[in-house]
Order: sequence, then structure tokens, then C-alpha cells
Amino acid sequence: MTAAAPQPLLRPSDNHPTFPQPTNRHVSVWRYLNVPHAFDLLKNRRLWMSRADHLGDPCEGTRPSGDAQIYRAAEQVIMSQTTDPSLANSYLAEVRGSWRHMDSTLRERMFISCWTLGDHDDMAMWERYCRPKEAGIAIQTTYAKLDASLPIQVYNGRWVMMGLVTYGDYDSLDFRSDPANAYSAYMLKKVQYRSEHEIRIVCDMFRSSSGGIVVPVNVEMLVEKMVFSPYAKTPLVNGVERAIRDLGYTFPISRSSTFNVSKPY
Repeated sequence: MTAAAPQPLLRPSDNHPTFPQPTNRHVSVWRYLNVPHAFDLLKNRRLWMSRADHLGDPCEGTRPSGDAQIYRAAEQVIMSQTTDPSLANSYLAEVRGSWRHMDSTLRERMFISCWTLGDHDDMAMWERYCRPKEAGIAIQTTYAKLDASLPIQVYNGRWVMMGLVTYGDYDSLDFRSDPANAYSAYMLKKVQYRSEHEIRIVCDMFRSSSGGIVVPVNVEMLVEKMVFSPYAKTPLVNGVERAIRDLGYTFPISRSSTFNVSKPY
């Protein structure tokens, strides 16, 4: 009897409650970069993932106020398990310290690449994430192609997870993470960021002093087109396009139409 062919690995985030998936996997997805970072991705076929505490957001990996109820409930269980208040308080202090230590070390273990949903390029994203804005360029793909272009595992079995960020009011007791899940706090963001419609690629690695890691990417599968910032000057556009063509890529390259002026008359 012929042995059955091995089944391909599934990305665990596809069926993970912490990683919501879009209903339409062919929705357009964008990654805004400066030209040197984009060229590094194309030339070396690798995606840079920043360590969580290097993303520039002081709230990255912090927990919503709603988590306090979970911790208070856990504390009550601890206190109820002994009649010796001093022993209970000592153990409680130890548990609180371990929670704080876990959250602190997670910021040095979690590596993230941020993408955004959108049918068109977005002016706010050009201005927020491209420095200088004249040297910005964006990769446009789809969620399905982004997923397919990335490995499922890297670095001897570390999972590459992917999903939609969930936004909420961090001051509300009704919004909470899952303290038992290492990824949870990194797939939540404050409601004030909801306009970014963020997709996150996340890898939980070993605790690292590095500012980031790289993972291999299938560029031909990933890129549908590349779009220059509306602020980009023509010499830069032409020079970078020649360099990209010299690498052998044939995908469309254009400048954002944001500043185009229509003449309907």
C-alpha cells in the first residue's frame, strides 16, 4: 500500500482565537517602508520583524484595564487556599512579580511586522510611517498572498503567526486580553489606532538583545505592485525602479495618485 502523502502544515493562527482572520482573504494589504528597507526585502528576500519594544509605541504589549478583574480573581483564589495571611501575602507578592516579569520579558521575545488593510494607499500612512516621506514606498499584496509568501516555522520550529489586530477601549473593564496567552496583548491595540486597520505577523522567539529578526519571504508570490509616496521626486522614482528591474522583478511600479489633479472639462 502506498503511504499517504504528508499533509502540509497549517499556520496555527488560522484557527486561533487571538488571531482573527479576514472574511475575504483576497482583500488588499499594504506595507509602508522607506526605500532602503524595501530594497533590502527585494534583494535579500527577507522580511524584517521588529522586537516589540522597538516599535516606538510605549503601550505595546501593555494590558487593558479589564485584565485587572482576571488578576483580582486569581488573587482571591490564592488567598482562599491558606489560613495564614502572611504566607498568602508572601505568595501573592511572588505571583504578582512573576506576572510583571512575564510581561517585561515578552516585550523582548515578541517580534512583529505590521501591515494594513485598504483598497487604496493611505495618506496618513505615508506621513506616519515613511521617513523621510519623500523616500516612502509601499508593497501592495493580498492577505492570502502575504500568508502564502511566508514560512510557517522559522528558527528551528518557532511559529510565524498572522491575523487582524483587535481594537478596544483600554480604560473599559469590558475589554481584556487573555493573560494565559503570550500573544494576546500583542494582538490588541487601543481604539485610538483603529484607523490603521492593522494586520500583524508575530513570532514568539527566545528572549533577545537584538532589535529584530529576519524571516525568508517569497517575493514573487508576495508583491502585486509597488507604489511610491506621493511626495517622491521623479529622479528617485526612476532610479529605484531601474534598480528593482535590475533585480529581475517585473511587477508594476507606480507613484501614488494622491496628488493627481483630474481635468474633467
